[in-house]
Amino acid sequence: KECDGSSDVCSSDLRDGINFKLGRHDPPDFTQTDLVVVNPAVAPGNEFVELARRSGVPLTTEMSLFWERNHGRVAAITGSNGKSTTTALTHALFQASGKKCWLVGNIGRSLLPVVDEIAAEDWVVLELSSFQLEWLNQIKARPDIAIVTNFSPNHLDWHLTLENYRSAKQALLHWQRPTDLAILNADDLDVSQWPTAARRAFFGTSNACDCQVEGTQLIVRASDGQSQDWKLDLTEHFKSPGAHNRMNAAAAVLAALHVGATPEEIIAGIQAFEPLPHRLQLVAEHSGRCFYNDSIATTPESAICGLQSFDRPIVLLAGGYERGGPDASPGALQRMIRLNAMTAWNIAAPAWQQMKRQGYGRLVFIGARLAIDPVAGKDHFAYAASKSLLFRFSEMLNADAGGSNLASAVLVPATIDTASNRSWNPGADRSTWVT
Repeated sequence: KECDGSSDVCSSDLRDGINFKLGRHDPPDFTQTDLVVVNPAVAPGNEFVELARRSGVPLTTEMSLFWERNHGRVAAITGSNGKSTTTALTHALFQASGKKCWLVGNIGRSLLPVVDEIAAEDWVVLELSSFQLEWLNQIKARPDIAIVTNFSPNHLDWHLTLENYRSAKQALLHWQRPTDLAILNADDLDVSQWPTAARRAFFGTSNACDCQVEGTQLIVRASDGQSQDWKLDLTEHFKSPGAHNRMNAAAAVLAALHVGATPEEIIAGIQAFEPLPHRLQLVAEHSGRCFYNDSIATTPESAICGLQSFDRPIVLLAGGYERGGPDASPGALQRMIRLNAMTAWNIAAPAWQQMKRQGYGRLVFIGARLAIDPVAGKDHFAYAASKSLLFRFSEMLNADAGGSNLASAVLVPATIDTASNRSWNPGADRSTWVT
């Protein structure tokens, strides 16, 4: 289309002779072409990708094209949870130390259009998914620094088996050399044993770690045998709540130290770091309650990490769909809610069990199709919510508490639209709150 201010690429930017095929795939498009660039989310065995492979047409991805053309040094981050925050924080610490660095991956723009601007002394800080690593393994991609935040079952609808998923993640370490660095989670018994030829540095809660997480403090162990250990109190400097984010910070600190950052530069970088959107993001406060958008938490493990970040009563709003993983029995959730959207249980049930263990007593489930369980008539449901509705929701909770203003945290899922303004019917039965 012509330029209208809404597109990054306009028809005037494109060379003559380019033919577009939109809305369908035809076999000749994959057999009579010079190259097929595959979206990494396309699952193995796709009929058109296999057709190109059998026809001898080269296959690649956008990330593979970038890697083959990049001249800079690479710090690459992967993991089942926490990789986006770790990537962004690593980039912030590198910048604070005066390094010229580039952010790329699932949270940054594609750098392929500017790859020629990246110098050999620059650092590229790169977030990588298991899908991308599956392809990068084929070109023997080798990062100078590799960080693995953790490992738990995920994306088994794509990888089919846990072994395939693990193998894809391990590809980050597979081609490293002894001169490279692998930063691994010592608390993760799986990750801590992953093979690599690189030098290892560990973060975790053990005092044997190179960067130890002890409560709200990071204790950085001197590796040269001459310097003294030093401590960093994250309560004074770090805006991202939760023990899981302190682990992410520990990994980023080790990467920053490896590139020559000083303690003072690291503290400055952490102080300047702003939490990423949708990751325990504070979106509103009302009646003494804080409303957090944690919609990036699309697995039970990440949802539970969010719950563990608070030491006050929590009201959880949860939703989602099955992406493959260990079977999660509905348990207490099934006794409270009768769901038409059965697939949402896999995220909500483990999170609810965690709430039960921590003594929290209420679950609010958000989704497109919901039904009230007669046994749980005091729980409230919504189809979608704006910020004004979150305030109304807070008032409803106050009413249920006999007017007392109890402090609660609400974790807002991706199914909620916090930007829209939808109508609210104050006369409606509160047990069937809908928009």
